[in-house]
Amino acid sequence: MDQFSITLLGQDGAGKTALADRFTHNRFVEVPTSKPKQIYDPTIELYHKQWAVDSAPCFIEVLDGSGSDEGMDSRLIDRYIRKGQGFFLMYSVASRDSFEVVDYFWKWVLRIKSETALLILLATKCDWGALGRAVPTEEGAALARQFGCPFLEVSAKTGINVERAFSDLVRLLRQNTPEATAPQESSERTGNKKCIVL
Repeated sequence: MDQFSITLLGQDGAGKTALADRFTHNRFVEVPTSKPKQIYDPTIELYHKQWAVDSAPCFIEVLDGSGSDEGMDSRLIDRYIRKGQGFFLMYSVASRDSFEVVDYFWKWVLRIKSETALLILLATKCDWGALGRAVPTEEGAALARQFGCPFLEVSAKTGINVERAFSDLVRLLRQNTPEATAPQESSERTGNKKCIVL
């Protein structure tokens, strides 16, 4: 069975954990917008799911960087990117700041993985109405053209395009990976979720 590691990259609050949770557990946990910012050690949360794309089974490991991205040690982000085989560059349609830092993560992936990095640009929270939107769809599509990658708008809350995003990235990985390999590192499992603290 093919095995793939998919890394989620984006500013804190871009919806990385919500996307991973929706895909692997088909659930959405509402986080109050007034919730105070938490300070905790940066970690990599690992989620797992056995999945079928085009009737072919695969095992997907989703790497979700927890903690403030600004607070993450650059060596941790390097390791996080090296471990990934495919990438979701993520921003929230409700946050102009999260959109503006996507380029930073794109350049970081290219520096470590080269121009051949397999990625999809994801705009999260597409269920928000026009009044809550800070980044128009057209701007996201234009940025994806600049990156030379596919673009999708998704919603972890409603599930819109979540499965499609993972299926599309698995197809890219299968087309461009001669032989799918197991994730390079392992740690103790606790259910469907693992945590690496560095």
